[in-house]
Amino acid sequence: MPKSQTIRVDKDIWREVADLASAGADDRVYAFDPRSGRIRFGDGHHGEVPRKGSKITADYDSGPHAGFVDYYTKMKAVDPTIEVLAIWAPIEDGKLAGGKSFPELMAEHGHADKYDGMAIHPYTNFSRDLKATSFPDKRAGHDYQMLGDAAAATMVSDLTAQVRKHGKDDAYIAVSECGALFFGGEREADAYPATPNTPTPSPSKSRRPRLTAPP
Repeated sequence: MPKSQTIRVDKDIWREVADLASAGADDRVYAFDPRSGRIRFGDGHHGEVPRKGSKITADYDSGPHAGFVDYYTKMKAVDPTIEVLAIWAPIEDGKLAGGKSFPELMAEHGHADKYDGMAIHPYTNFSRDLKATSFPDKRAGHDYQMLGDAAAATMVSDLTAQVRKHGKDDAYIAVSECGALFFGGEREADAYPATPNTPTPSPSKSRRPRLTAPP
């Protein structure tokens, strides 16, 4: 997208100029050709030269690209009875992430009717969401699981409220899966916490606990 680029040298943002010839020796500027994508820095006389070994990064917006609405439209053209659900429901710290939600953005752009529902799989990460790194006993493990289930239910409830507010009348929420994530690697025996009276499972018999949502 025109004028959307941000050029950084290390952590400093440099400024775009139309012509490097007008820049001073110490000006942190660059010239940009949008057709080729080429970026030119100064030569030390007209514009500063980035230090050797500097990390140069470019952020920019591109598009427009085909997206969810295009996919929805194509699927409905094949079979109008197909139900197309979105799965964009990011989770942070055991709750729905902040910022504008998918239902809000779709409504803002006039596409509130271009999805049939949303799917969510709200896993609890004990170390991230509940700051727990071990279970002192079996009851504590049970209680942490219940806290995680309560948080998952709240996430589903919050997303349901957003869809009802911004989506079409018959849009719905589907819980595709839910469960618990423990500590460390997902498939390593030592990732699963052991209570004082419970030995750590052997690698050959370790399993990842999972709650399966009802259909």
